[in-house]
Amino acid sequence: ALNTADSVTLRFSTNSLTLSAASTSLNVGGQSTTITATYTKGDGSPDADKLLVFGANAGTLSKDTVRTDGNGKATSTFSSATFSGVATIQVNAHEFRGRVESMKMNFDEYLGAIKKTEEELKSEWKDDATKRRFRAQVHGG
Repeated sequence: ALNTADSVTLRFSTNSLTLSAASTSLNVGGQSTTITATYTKGDGSPDADKLLVFGANAGTLSKDTVRTDGNGKATSTFSSATFSGVATIQVNAHEFRGRVESMKMNFDEYLGAIKKTEEELKSEWKDDATKRRFRAQVHGG
């Protein structure tokens, strides 16, 4: 019989994406710094082999798509633009495989059923990805 006096304890867990840069102040004209994204699971352990997408509104990045290593880290080199201002670096972590599997569906069967490749699905879900922003101040000099 159901005992309504019993209780249920809720536990919340979420993945975390943190960003850092070797330098956050750069001269204009292509000075560079390494951007490191660290992706961890809800329990704090590294989340390896996750696809991260780097983007910048000014300047350039050496890689825009990088998978995390065994330590949950992915890096890209940012080079400053030819004008001063604030460059915003954005990194998205694609978590669609986990979303599908959390609904008790086999991911490969799901792709077959919707007739899409993993890359097509990543592209569609990009806007719904986990987003974090990092601002690198770019100084004229």
